[in-house]
Amino acid sequence: MIIRDNGQSGTPPDPTAPNPGAGYGRGQNELSAEREAEDRQPKGDHNRRLALGLDLDAFAAEAGVSAAELRDYEQTWPDHEFDAEVARKVGAALARLERAPPPTQTVINGPTE
Repeated sequence: MIIRDNGQSGTPPDPTAPNPGAGYGRGQNELSAEREAEDRQPKGDHNRRLALGLDLDAFAAEAGVSAAELRDYEQTWPDHEFDAEVARKVGAALARLERAPPPTQTVINGPTE
């Protein structure tokens, strides 16, 4: 049985170990940029864009992709391949815009009387 320290024991990593610091801070649990792009969900990103109140053309310009590339990406079915570079740019733009939403984003909390 192999037991790995998940960083909660308080035991400092062994610097002589083959993978010092595994389980601490920015360790193996974080995805690389390539892996993150591959793990994106195009339909979910589409819904996130809609929640920001941005149309396809405006968001494509924000993300640095063409409208056709964004359309192809957002219309990708689950378990189908998509352009990882487009996915990376879309993910970065979504994260940036969600931190500082555009003025077009409105929040509706239910019916108004």
